[in-house]
Amino acid sequence: MGGGGRIILFEDRGVEAYLKDMIELLSMGYIFKDIVIVGGGPAGLTACYLASRQGLRTLLVERNMFYGGFMWYSSFMGSVATLSGELSKLLDDLGISYFRDGDLVYVSTPILLGRLIAGAAESGCSMVNFAVVEDLLVDSQRISGVKGRFIDPSESYKKINNISYIDNIDLVVRARYTILTTGGEHINRFEKSLSSKDLYNDIRRFNIASRNDISNESLRELIINNTREIHPGLIVAGAAVAKMVGLSNISRVGYGIPMVSAMKAVEIVVDRLESTISKNTRS
Repeated sequence: MGGGGRIILFEDRGVEAYLKDMIELLSMGYIFKDIVIVGGGPAGLTACYLASRQGLRTLLVERNMFYGGFMWYSSFMGSVATLSGELSKLLDDLGISYFRDGDLVYVSTPILLGRLIAGAAESGCSMVNFAVVEDLLVDSQRISGVKGRFIDPSESYKKINNISYIDNIDLVVRARYTILTTGGEHINRFEKSLSSKDLYNDIRRFNIASRNDISNESLRELIINNTREIHPGLIVAGAAVAKMVGLSNISRVGYGIPMVSAMKAVEIVVDRLESTISKNTRS
């Protein structure tokens, strides 16, 4: 074969999806997806993996250089994650070995994080880091995606209001559904965005911000029950739910509850999309 040319065959679907997205962003000014997920912690990675496995075009946006949130830090210590048994099928699908004791399963945190990231990429989920989502897109009173900027990696650990942006590289993602899995750190920014657009009228708040005695079961119920579409096109999942309903200390949330919450978030999107397809077929 002359010319010294090389033919590249994509074996990593995540790399292929990422490169296609960057080409689309540079040529059209935005990326279009079925789902955009904001935040690459346990909930975001779980949602990314499950949505892509359903055949949905999915993009995960993370502001840090790494994925996993606090799970990333724990993985360095070789810690063991305690998860609910309902996650065992997900672990089986990811090829993760675990020890089961009643309703709980125990798994190596480094292996869990690594397999979640690899599973999301292998399923075709496009993932971008060093990108800050600044605002929500709104179209006809419906959340239709997010907008933000890529940031200078050398500045990524500075406080969010001191970050230096890379000139002329905006990130605009138009999506049928947006899932916020930002943990508790940046969710207030989106609350303000909704309020400023007169869209923030469907968040159930509880007078629990000062309570430290909430049981683990109540905490789980609080987060799972409030994982929902809070406004058309916008779903909140994971530890971000706890923050939005008024729980000030989210350190007890752990990894398992956000992962279960993410499973529910993807189920909500799939149900909404199937309902839309059904209505269009009947009409």
